[in-house]
Formats: sequence, C-alpha cells, structure tokens
Amino acid sequence: MLTAYFDGRNGMVPFGSADDYSCAFKLALPDESARRSYLQGILKGCRPSFGQRVFGALMTAGFIDIVTTTNFDDLIEQAAAESYTAVNDVSDPRRLYVAALNSVDRARRILSAESHPLLVKLHGDFRESSLKNLTEELVVQDQVLRQSVQDVSRSVGLAVVGYSGRDESVMEMLESSTLLDSAWPAGLWWFTREPGRLPERVRRLLEIAAERGVASYLVALETFDELMASLVLQAELTDDARTYINGLQSASRVADASPPVASKRSYPIIRYNALPVLAAPTSVLHASLSGIDNEEFRRRSKEAGWRGVAVQAGGSVWGWGDPSSWRASSAPPRERRHRPAQR
Repeated sequence: MLTAYFDGRNGMVPFGSADDYSCAFKLALPDESARRSYLQGILKGCRPSFGQRVFGALMTAGFIDIVTTTNFDDLIEQAAAESYTAVNDVSDPRRLYVAALNSVDRARRILSAESHPLLVKLHGDFRESSLKNLTEELVVQDQVLRQSVQDVSRSVGLAVVGYSGRDESVMEMLESSTLLDSAWPAGLWWFTREPGRLPERVRRLLEIAAERGVASYLVALETFDELMASLVLQAELTDDARTYINGLQSASRVADASPPVASKRSYPIIRYNALPVLAAPTSVLHASLSGIDNEEFRRRSKEAGWRGVAVQAGGSVWGWGDPSSWRASSAPPRERRHRPAQR
C-alpha cells in the first residue's frame, strides 16, 4: 500500500527504479547538510553484524587487503578496530587505512602493501562534509578513487557482495577496469540473493569479463553473514584469531533437554518438540450423517473415545482413525481402501 501511494506521485519514481533511492533522498532532504545530519542520527550507535565482524577480523588477519564500498557508515572500521588486538600479529600489525572523498590521497597508495588493508569509500563517509547520495552527485565518480580501482584491477580478483549494481558511475568504473589487459587475474565473483532478477548492467559486466578471458561467476547467496561464516572455516588462522572469531557466534538456541523424571509431577510433563509417527491409517472411513448434526457427531465421538481426523460435507463424514470406535460415532461406516492415483 505504501508503494502504491508513493509511486509516480509528487515527483517520486516507481519503486525498483535505478534511482528510487536517490529520488527519495532528494525529495525528503534536498540539502546536503540536512542529509548528513539525518544519516549521522540513524547511524549513531549502530554496531557491526556477525558477518561484518568476521570480515573485519579477516582483514586484520591478512586475508583481505582491499575493500571498496558505496556505504558511508563506519561499521567495517568498527569491526576491524575490535579485532585489532585479538587477531593481529604482534610482530607485523595491520591497521586499517580509509580513503574517502575527503582523504583521496590514501587511495593513490592502493598498490602499496604498507597501506593494506585499505578501505575505499566511493560515496564518502557520513562524518565528512562531502557525501554522494543523489543521482547528479553520483554521475561522475571521484577520479582519484576511480583510478585506484583501475590500478589494482590488474593485481587482484573482485568479489562483489551486497551491492545492487544500480549506480551508473560505479558500474562504468567496473566495466572500464574489466576492459584493461590482465584485469582481475583471480576472477570476478558476483554474489546475489536473486540471480533471476539480476540487473542487465551486471549481466553485461559478467559477459564482458568472460569475453576478456576473466573467470567470472554468478553465485546465489542468502546473506552476507552466511558467506562469512563459510569462508572463515577455510581460513588458516592463528589460535588467537580462531578463538576470537568463534567467540563472535551467538549462543545456540537449541539445547539438550533430559526427559521428565517420573517421580516428579511439575509441569511441563512432556518437553519434546515433536513426537515420531510410527504408523498411519491406510483406509478411509465414510459414513452417512443422516439425522446426526455436527454437535451430535462430536458428542458420540467423545463418548466412544474415538481419536482421529474427520471432515463433514454433503450429509456425510470422511475420516481417518480406528474403525471400531468410529462405528459408535456415526452410522455403520464403510471402509474404502485408499489407492494411489494411476499415472
């Protein structure tokens, strides 16, 4: 109902359009300072998710050198900072460097191992004076940040997670980087929850990569947390790093429960989640309910102790259960053997 109310009204584009996010921001908060204040308010106090904290630990441990994001929150920075003491090699500590719109010079050192791990924030940081939220602001990507991605594309692979592929400037940057000789030597991996609804621009990028000889993959992924949980199992971590990451997992919601003690009568008496079905009826019971209404049938069934399932329609009753007690609940039943449908 909300979508129907806003779609195409008061300057709002239809939901799902490439620029719906930008359009909503412009209509609600056209002033950049107001947008920045709004984002600072909703991002204040936000904490990294399990997947982000594992991601930060993998960066600190040396498994991820370069990260490029269109997000302007600081959750990756928080995650990396939390893992710094627990995961870092004391003899060779790795501190996260951040290059955003107000610190683009750091991106020039993207190929330098001394600047790794490096986080490149293409749309800026919510704490900076510059942000890119609107379509007109996103048309031309900052040239230094753009060049840093192109420079590094000849040395690493690219894994895209949690990104829609709807920013013209970002997709053009990835396409131009893919067209370079020897681009993405470790392959291009695009993770998505709905492969069937992949934007055409993303499909074209994967096709360009394949035509250029780049190993490209489209991978169905439910959540980022699941991806990180799977990847971290394959990483060869130090004991301290493994202990830290294992501690990030939430406590199991499933716990063993002992059967109730017969001498005690405190509730609950039965503590099992389910009971096994050992056998099921193979015959369908049918009887006429002529002169017997619903209430009478229920009363007779209760008096007879019949335990089963029944449904009434058109003056008849059909059921599953014990035929002997069924007879006391209705007119004499007529058993019909249930046969599988012929195919």
